Amino acid sequence: MCKPIKDAICCCLACGLKILCMILCSVVGVLLVIGLVIYFVFFHNKDTPSLKAADLRDMIYSNRLLNLLQP
Repeated sequence: MCKPIKDAICCCLACGLKILCMILCSVVGVLLVIGLVIYFVFFHNKDTPSLKAADLRDMIYSNRLLNLLQP
């Protein structure tokens, strides 16, 4: 690979490039995770209303099959 005279420079450059690639990949990964968290917290399924406990209870009791199975 590197000649003996340039071993120190070659080693430093190789190590520096590895660290630079590692930092770059880490930043991209962190940004991806932050983006996904923001998407799922603020934008995912916001057009459908959320079910509350009272709404869920009304849906269960309005279902005829479940009403037949209740004592």
